[in-house]
Amino acid sequence: MVELIPRVTNQGTTAEWNQITAKGGAVTAAEDAALSDVTDTYDRQSTAIKFVYAVGRVTGPTRAAQPSYILEGFQATGAGLGGTNPFASLQSPNAMQLEVLMKARQLREN
Repeated sequence: MVELIPRVTNQGTTAEWNQITAKGGAVTAAEDAALSDVTDTYDRQSTAIKFVYAVGRVTGPTRAAQPSYILEGFQATGAGLGGTNPFASLQSPNAMQLEVLMKARQLREN
């Protein structure tokens, strides 16, 4: 879903974008014909930004005791298509990295 939902840049706590309300069309005409301007119109849209959180921690004994781990079916940097498929396996070298990957996965699946 992350890749299907349109994203826009923001400047603060709201996301701002222009939505096309009327689109002018192209015309056919003879060579060197007199042409009039075609006007597109837009409405300015704004929505408050919502934040997604996933919180966890790894204690010292867990860091020391847990070996590397392969997280099956997740690639944190994936775009969902092609070589950066988010459903590839990814190795975490320690418990802290595993926790980071799991929280990233939770955010992507939310």
